[in-house]
Amino acid sequence: EFELSGLTRTPSALPRGTPCVKEALVQMECRVVECKELIARSGKVGGTMVTCAVERINVHPAVLRKTPNGSPYVDMETFKPISRLGGNDYGRTGGIFTMPRPPSTLQGGRPDIS
Repeated sequence: EFELSGLTRTPSALPRGTPCVKEALVQMECRVVECKELIARSGKVGGTMVTCAVERINVHPAVLRKTPNGSPYVDMETFKPISRLGGNDYGRTGGIFTMPRPPSTLQGGRPDIS
């Protein structure tokens, strides 16, 4: 797909990692956890769902900001992400709002999640 898209392949920082897209402002380097074939009503394979664990995130300085306490975050207004929805369909993120997370007791009682 690199040749068809005109995008530039760049190596992963991870051992045995897959190539990254150099032009991407945010790169998520992942490890494949599971591949599951999705069966259509016809009984034929309609697609494959790939579940991955993110091992490393690379963020270009052009979209990286810091909160007042110094925590890094991606500025979505500058980043302007798109998503692949399936088939030939893509979407844009819009109407961004901020909402506090629920207390960790609502997330299975795990104190390590905040």
